[in-house]
Amino acid sequence: MEVNKNLTVEEALKSPRFQYATVVAGHGGLCKTISWVHILEMTECKDYVNGNELVLTTGAGWRNTDDTLIFMKNLISKNVSALCIQLGLKFNNFKTIADIPGDLIHEANRANLPLILFPEEHDCRYVDLIKNLHSMIINKNYKTFLDQEIFLQEFYTLLANPHDTDDILHFVHHYLKTDVAYIPAKGKARFVPVISKKEQKIITDSVNLISPSSTTSMQKDKLHLAYKKINACNQDLGVLVLFSKDYLLNNFDYMVLEKCSHTLAQEFIGDLLVQEKEKQNREQWVYKWITGRLKNHEIEQNLQETAPYVKPAGCIACLVCYNSSYQNKNNLNESMLNLTAVARSIFEQQGFHLFWQKEKLSIVYLLINTYDKKTWKVRLRNALTQIEELFISSNLSELKRNISFYAGKMFRDLSKADKSLETAKETLYIKEKFGIDNTGFYDDLHIYKVIMMLEKQSGLEEFVTDYLEPIFDKDEKPEKNLHKTLIALRNCQYNKKETAEKLFIARQSLYQRIKTLESLLGSDFISSPDKRVCLEIALYGLDFLATKETEAKQSIFKSPEH
Repeated sequence: MEVNKNLTVEEALKSPRFQYATVVAGHGGLCKTISWVHILEMTECKDYVNGNELVLTTGAGWRNTDDTLIFMKNLISKNVSALCIQLGLKFNNFKTIADIPGDLIHEANRANLPLILFPEEHDCRYVDLIKNLHSMIINKNYKTFLDQEIFLQEFYTLLANPHDTDDILHFVHHYLKTDVAYIPAKGKARFVPVISKKEQKIITDSVNLISPSSTTSMQKDKLHLAYKKINACNQDLGVLVLFSKDYLLNNFDYMVLEKCSHTLAQEFIGDLLVQEKEKQNREQWVYKWITGRLKNHEIEQNLQETAPYVKPAGCIACLVCYNSSYQNKNNLNESMLNLTAVARSIFEQQGFHLFWQKEKLSIVYLLINTYDKKTWKVRLRNALTQIEELFISSNLSELKRNISFYAGKMFRDLSKADKSLETAKETLYIKEKFGIDNTGFYDDLHIYKVIMMLEKQSGLEEFVTDYLEPIFDKDEKPEKNLHKTLIALRNCQYNKKETAEKLFIARQSLYQRIKTLESLLGSDFISSPDKRVCLEIALYGLDFLATKETEAKQSIFKSPEH
């Protein structure tokens, strides 16, 4: 189908309003398109045009030939489509065509800027000319809109039937009567129709020079090109290119380019989703792995079958928790499947091979480290940050989606994946109990690991009592001021000046509290390193026990569900 193009200078000249006009230079630019018509009389006119306008002028403000040349050069620098001048001594110094300076003719020919002159004896009413040309432009735009509707109907019909990338490229080529190229980030470029290697190199080299984030056009060695980067989930997939030797690409072509680039991005996501589902079906053995029911030789055998190129340097389990205020469980699961499909490539870039399993309202990512073990935490943190940004970037106004990651301990022994998962769950548990926001890594929990070990052995409460009972009141609760003082001393590393400021009390008041604590806990509660460490652990343990007690009370008074 031959689609309507934008209004060209050549088409505009066929209007009756131009019957007395003469094109004296710039004939090579008659194919240029006109987006709008504008009157300009100022010599310094750069700030008043955007490009692709047909400019009308009487030259009333020109004092000499230099002004005229400056005016034209300014228009050329802004990519104006054509310049029309009304001749006549009542307007300017040019009575006839013969009076036009040679420099002006030369500059117009050099830049292929059509220079159109209206003779003195036939004054052109610019107001009528503008009305006429704007009507032509609007009619062209309306026809283009209708063509877009027809294109979209046929394009959606193609997409509703079995197809691949080559089908899309051939459809665009036959519909627009222009050449198409798809240059993927990985793989071989495709050209429809096939062109010479020299032309292929011109196009690929041009695209590689820049990274267009929006639809961009340029001219290279007589080729008119328009191209759009294909991006999905912050990944550059490649570039879609339209190019032609015959005509300048127009707004309709740009619309097709935009639509097809988005479609190719969606096709990529769809392919990833299908591949991820196939992987999940093939990797049912992963559940046995993360639950500790596989021996090393069984794990190695399965890895050899599913990922023979992977050279393990340890494994780590990562618990992925997610929720949404506007998606139901099934839709959210599909979103997570999409995210996991994209996350796989992010993990691979950071040196991890991904296996995963669904677990209630979370997902377990089991990551095989393939790079230097010393850098695993930095690399994993980078990957998780990218994935989190992808997940939350699709939030809709006030409707929110949240995702969080809890990484367990790294084990060199692959058969200890279940142990890594256990530590990932401990990380989640501790973060929820203590409200820690600055880390999701088990390796960063430090003192909280000790709390968990004491809790597992049912010794935490006894430990806390042994060290902090002296500051408890008759209700077996820590005395408020003394408790706050101990925490402030700990957090300020026992710097008395900073502690007093943190508590908003005078330093003498702090000294009095310290004396009280020395009488209860012993005069060495600060000076003894061993005792001080135990007191600090007890303080963290006391917070943990208080949280458990609050949760227990809430569960008692919680209304039963009906």
